[in-house]
Amino acid sequence: MLGVALLTACGGGSSAARPATPSTTARSGGGAPSCQTSQLQAALEMPDAGAGQRYVTLVLTNTGATCQLTGYVGLQLLAAGGAPIPTLVAPDTGRLVPVTLAPGGTASTPLHWAGIPLSDEAQTGPCEPQPTQVEITPPDQTQSLTTAWTLDPVCGHGRIDVSPLVRGVPRP
Repeated sequence: MLGVALLTACGGGSSAARPATPSTTARSGGGAPSCQTSQLQAALEMPDAGAGQRYVTLVLTNTGATCQLTGYVGLQLLAAGGAPIPTLVAPDTGRLVPVTLAPGGTASTPLHWAGIPLSDEAQTGPCEPQPTQVEITPPDQTQSLTTAWTLDPVCGHGRIDVSPLVRGVPRP
């Protein structure tokens, strides 16, 4: 069973270096300013697993003034002691839509990864190192937050599929 982890921010990512940098983002002309890392809280909700696949919804909540998010979150998985471990944020080709968040408003994106090792990964024990933390960087931001990762290892060489942020939280 996957655990639910509470986070204190959100964001963009790369496996090459820390801090993680945002994945593809787009800005709309005018409107609210970009949400800053310091004004967001995040939670991983609705973990699910099946047929070797793992899913969780990353929910971002605005704790500050009205702001806007557009694009993809980024992630960097970290091992004990903060060393980066393989992480590849793989954005889908979804439509980028600006999401304006009033105070208390939410945006979300599903995260998906393989729970079964690829043929060139360890077949006994964890397929990849077990993350103990994750860095999260919001779109258009360079600051990230680090929080506990209480979910399964990310097989497939650390690939996590993400979609563009959308308003609210889809419910099953």
